[in-house]
Amino acid sequence: MNALVIFLIALSLSQTDENAVGIPWNGKTLMDLRNEYSTIFPHHNRNAASHRWATFLLERAGNMEKSTFEHMFSGFCPVSGSPIGNPSLRTLWKMAIPLAGNQTKHITGGIHFCCWPCVCDTADFIRVDTKNVTMRDGTFKFNFLVLGNPCAKDQGAHIPYQAPDATCFKEHLVKATYSDNGFVIIGLLQDLPKNVPQDEIMVAGHCESRAENGYRSGMGTIFREVAGINPIHGNILPGSYKTELPGFRSVTPPKSEL
Repeated sequence: MNALVIFLIALSLSQTDENAVGIPWNGKTLMDLRNEYSTIFPHHNRNAASHRWATFLLERAGNMEKSTFEHMFSGFCPVSGSPIGNPSLRTLWKMAIPLAGNQTKHITGGIHFCCWPCVCDTADFIRVDTKNVTMRDGTFKFNFLVLGNPCAKDQGAHIPYQAPDATCFKEHLVKATYSDNGFVIIGLLQDLPKNVPQDEIMVAGHCESRAENGYRSGMGTIFREVAGINPIHGNILPGSYKTELPGFRSVTPPKSEL
């Protein structure tokens, strides 16, 4: 019996096909996603924990078509974690985000934010990395918004108490899904429509003023404290941030470790 249990555990940890066994979910609207808030955030606190939104959707991607999957990622702010009930051109910002590990290459796309200060924090910390995702209508490579894994640096010692759903289990961020090069996925870089009224350049001066005043607006310092624990630096070798991860599935610690 023990040998069988060990075999099954080893088999589950070796699974690399990202959506070979997806979690069933019938959600089709942003309200369906928002109704899962208490499931996604056990402490009912989304501060610095947008990776939980992302993992919830990635684990259920096999139930969705590409268009629905992309739309779901417009339903929350990757910086604050706040739900965005009505994403539109009013909430969409055009940004050129550096490729993770290559500061000289930028990828331009759209990001839905809850407020303009999130534009500043994105420019400072968030990068872009890829990951293939299998859905009902095929397998697609996406440009995801990513951060460095804070738990790989100090296993949560410096995560502020105001972010109770950003927690570590050893060197893993609980309920995080990792990109191709081992970064934490917190959102999706969206395709841009022809006319986007809001560009990151518009708030460059406001970002400088906000920094001089201690980041009092927006999420304040909570997101910045977590993102700054293990930031993604300039030019790095592809894959050098990778760690030995237990397959595609996000890490969920045993109840005794919670």
